[in-house]
Amino acid sequence: MSPNLVFNFAKSVIYSAVITFSFSGCGVFYSLNEEPEWSRMERKLNRDPFHVNSCGPTALNDAFSHLGIKVTNLEISEQIQKDGSILRDVMSAFTKEARRITFPSEIKSQLKEKGFEFIRLNSFSELKPEDTALILIHKKGTLSLYHWICFPVEKNILSFFGEDTVVDVIYLIK
Repeated sequence: MSPNLVFNFAKSVIYSAVITFSFSGCGVFYSLNEEPEWSRMERKLNRDPFHVNSCGPTALNDAFSHLGIKVTNLEISEQIQKDGSILRDVMSAFTKEARRITFPSEIKSQLKEKGFEFIRLNSFSELKPEDTALILIHKKGTLSLYHWICFPVEKNILSFFGEDTVVDVIYLIK
């Protein structure tokens, strides 16, 4: 490879990085420079306050409580964060809101860890009033408005985002 080609490639990569970071909103620079010290310390201890109080740990806590298991959002979130998600970490470099994400694989892992089996249902209508399920919904037409919710604890699941509510995943807990 010619030195000129290598130089041009390196220059292109640097320009691309500068442009990407310049137009990524408050993403990277906000999280690095404006996050309070206490929040950084909590994140290092797998207790990111954004995640602890997010819908994933809350829905799991609702389900476990409904099934007679006492656990806190903090305990659930700590375990999820301890197991880690590279994708969440990468996404959070661009927006701190990504720190709230709980992936379906993490929900399943928490259910298994507590000794529960689960099956994936195809339709909300398959649920019976006595069932307990974790449901991932999103607002139609968006890529960022997703929400974990617990059936039967939450009553307005199918109208959570109004007429734009879409059910993505239903895990019936056994």
